[in-house]
Amino acid sequence: MDPFSLGLFAVLGIAAGTLAGLLGIGGGMLIVPGLFYLFDLIQLPQDSLMHMAAGSSMCIMICTAASSTWAHHRQEHIQWSIFRSIIAGIAVGVVSGNLLANRMPTQILELIFGIFFIGRFYQDIPGEKV
Repeated sequence: MDPFSLGLFAVLGIAAGTLAGLLGIGGGMLIVPGLFYLFDLIQLPQDSLMHMAAGSSMCIMICTAASSTWAHHRQEHIQWSIFRSIIAGIAVGVVSGNLLANRMPTQILELIFGIFFIGRFYQDIPGEKV
């Protein structure tokens, strides 16, 4: 990969990390569309752009979540009893979502992500909701 593309990926990571730390937004809200755009820019196959962006984002989240978990555990800020009660459901959901996503065309995943993104953005706008 050329240095320019590597720089773009680094800028995306810095932007996502900064916004996640500063505003408390999920990094995936920036990482997935950013990776989608950058993967298109480096001419990866069009029919799997969304799958690769979402999968790469999940891999990134595993790494950042493990680091955050360790830091919070050291400060005794984790309720492990709650974690134990919810982890099985999360595991089932992740496996089910992965199996479902792997069978969907990238256009459907793009649509689902777009609807989720717009809904999340609307939810974060201050003011009265109807």
